[in-house]
Amino acid sequence: VMDMTCIDTEEIKKRVEIVMRQTDYGKEMAEQKLEKHNYDTTACIKEYLGIEMKREHYHKVMSTNQRIYQQLRQQMGIVELPNAQEAQKCFQEYQKR
Repeated sequence: VMDMTCIDTEEIKKRVEIVMRQTDYGKEMAEQKLEKHNYDTTACIKEYLGIEMKREHYHKVMSTNQRIYQQLRQQMGIVELPNAQEAQKCFQEYQKR
């Protein structure tokens, strides 16, 4: 979460343009939404798309790639991995060769 005192006017203009390109908001609406979301462009765009922001994940700092893979894992569901005993047996058989 960013503090608006740390963002200069050029950065605010860039973020307004980003939100305007990714949504159908006008300049005034984009500025209002950015203020509402503490100048977080991702949060503004997610609100526009109707993606619900969970508060516990909202404050967690993650890179874009981490967020992408997190979403992929959630969409795919949990993948079952072989249990440790089976893996150990396979490893032992491999060592015997």
